[in-house]
Amino acid sequence: MNSNGRFSMTSDTGRRWSKAHGMMGGVLGLLLAGIGGCASDPPKPAPAITSDEVRSHADKSFGNLKQEEQTHGSDSMVAP
Repeated sequence: MNSNGRFSMTSDTGRRWSKAHGMMGGVLGLLLAGIGGCASDPPKPAPAITSDEVRSHADKSFGNLKQEEQTHGSDSMVAP
């Protein structure tokens, strides 16, 4: 306590509390970083897509596109 009757952060008690809080925060931070870093699994690589799979998907998409064009093309002919 200083001469005004207030606690001063420059006192020994204030410095000890500040140091203790800093140490507790540091320990807590290290603990959380250790748990988070060790608990997570490493990312798995994406499965490789073969050229046959790419061709198959492209063929299906192209077939759907042709069918959609035929459907919309016949609709436009019916309308006046």
